[in-house]
Amino acid sequence: MEDAKILDHKEILKKFAHVESTLEFVSKEVKYHNSCRNKFHNEAMAKKNCLEKDKESEWLKKTQIRERAFNASIHFIQEFVIEREEVLKSRDVADQYRMLLAEFGLDHSEIYPERDYLYLAKLTEHFEGKIVI
Repeated sequence: MEDAKILDHKEILKKFAHVESTLEFVSKEVKYHNSCRNKFHNEAMAKKNCLEKDKESEWLKKTQIRERAFNASIHFIQEFVIEREEVLKSRDVADQYRMLLAEFGLDHSEIYPERDYLYLAKLTEHFEGKIVI
């Protein structure tokens, strides 16, 4: 049944939609050729693995975007705050980071202003006391 859900196999799902658990198959006649069942299971596992790789790939892409935005912010702060000794509000620095995240391709629904404190703490740690936030 799990394999049918993974493969979105309409015919099998329709036949057994009323079955609550695999324990109810005791009263039903369910037979497969072993080779057919194995083939179906292998197809389901291949699709499941593909979906997991896509999900992992998406996570990796988002992580790389966050790293690029953080590195761009480091260069910005290095140039303007440390070298030019300009004073910036922490809110402006966080806004700039969020803008970079969007510019580099992160979806707006995945940019959380309420997590700015984590970004600012990471900046403070990176610059080891050279900046005060």
